[in-house]
Amino acid sequence: MYNSILHFKIPLFLYEISPRKRYLLQMKKLYRILGISLLWVYLTQAQGDDLLLQQYRTGPDLDAFYHNWNFEIQANFYRMRPDASYTKRRVSLGGGIGVERRLSKTFGLALSPQWQTVHYRYDLPNNTSKDRLQYLLLPFTGRAHLTRRLFLEAGPSLAIPLRATNEDSIRSLPPTDHYNKGVFKVNPGMLLAVSYNPWWRLHVKVMYQLWRRKANALQYQPNRFRGFSLQLHYFLKNPRKKPTP
Repeated sequence: MYNSILHFKIPLFLYEISPRKRYLLQMKKLYRILGISLLWVYLTQAQGDDLLLQQYRTGPDLDAFYHNWNFEIQANFYRMRPDASYTKRRVSLGGGIGVERRLSKTFGLALSPQWQTVHYRYDLPNNTSKDRLQYLLLPFTGRAHLTRRLFLEAGPSLAIPLRATNEDSIRSLPPTDHYNKGVFKVNPGMLLAVSYNPWWRLHVKVMYQLWRRKANALQYQPNRFRGFSLQLHYFLKNPRKKPTP
């Protein structure tokens, strides 16, 4: 049997445990695979010039340069899907900034605070209103730079709700209701992304997010989300240009 979200093959005995424990087992397996992959890239690629000279009798790699620190500005388009069959997702916008600390030519750590919106519509006989949510997303990720133009990214994230409103086009007064604090909660999750540099300092990134806050059985508003986003990142330092001394 296969899980519909992550497509991992799951032994039959896992379906006898609770959904939360099953989810934690899947996340543990995923992060183990990602951790081993990132560690392998770091250990096999982060050799110094002296070691290269000893092993291969060659001089320093003239293409081994990188920026120790880099900063980025983001413009993002999200399409997040609530984990509820009675909703229909909509495209939403967001943006953010980021900082990356490069530990080697091929590996770095990044923190990228983002302002993210989530829009969806209820598809119920007596409710066709729209929810508009605003979150502060805090992802902390590792980046494996496969080439100058391409890197893979993965890590945990935390989505903090800032504002939540409900809009009903049928209702005239009031047109917008504000949800009480606590309806939408802080949401831990994870993300996977691939980024490509087509031109100069501009990167195009495709990211998949999974937020897994436990649902409240007493409310119909969803707290679990997953989906993709298309992001445009502009780096303040050109990753393909050698730093000046």
